[in-house]
Amino acid sequence: MTSRPQNPALVALLTLCAAGFIAATTLIAKALGTGVLGPPLHALQISQGRFSLP
Repeated sequence: MTSRPQNPALVALLTLCAAGFIAATTLIAKALGTGVLGPPLHALQISQGRFSLP
């Protein structure tokens, strides 16, 4: 069994990308719920779109 070399810079980059993605989806969900991007959506509609698999 061979171990793969670890790349801490790649791990840090992927962690930052994941955190940015979570923050972006939160901002979009809040904008959809308050009506900033058009008519406000119900909270259940936002949750379904956010957590359902494509």
